[in-house]
Amino acid sequence: MAALTLRLDEKTDRALRRLTSASGGTRSAVVRRAILLLAREEGSEGGESPYEKVAHLVGVVQGGPDDLSERTGERFTALVHRKGRGRAR
Repeated sequence: MAALTLRLDEKTDRALRRLTSASGGTRSAVVRRAILLLAREEGSEGGESPYEKVAHLVGVVQGGPDDLSERTGERFTALVHRKGRGRAR
């Protein structure tokens, strides 16, 4: 485990002491948790899956046909054939 020396102003030190006392853990554990929470908040944690990155978008669109995901291969083939007819060969 890597070591870190950290200088704290009085206000931050008091806050760290309160958090340490409330959690019953060590100062190091509180600092590690704070860093991970900040990383998650800023989206730089690196451990997010692609789904987690777009989960807030899932299910937000309403409307469209009910069978949108059915027979997609057939629909794509028909679309390609329709688009291909207008081109000169």
